[in-house]
Amino acid sequence: MRIGFADRSLERRFVVAREGTRAWGAGVARAYIRRLNAIALARNWDELHSLPGLRLHPLHGRRSGQWAISLTGRWRVVVEPDGDGMMVIEVTNHYGD
Repeated sequence: MRIGFADRSLERRFVVAREGTRAWGAGVARAYIRRLNAIALARNWDELHSLPGLRLHPLHGRRSGQWAISLTGRWRVVVEPDGDGMMVIEVTNHYGD
């Protein structure tokens, strides 16, 4: 599956592990890279639903049309379907702690 990024920093944090570690810490950075690699190997959106480790779930309210993938603890990556792939929108601590 094709993966796009809402901004260059998200892409850089995927490609250069130490950038993600600097931004979010080692555990979140490792989970981010692992999740995106799993997504890249999927053939389509339906296949992502069969990967239980992703905990892919739709968001609601102002985030309607976006989906969340769990990283570690309260951290998640927010994505949007984008044609034959997905766009990474942000990585966030779900409850803002």
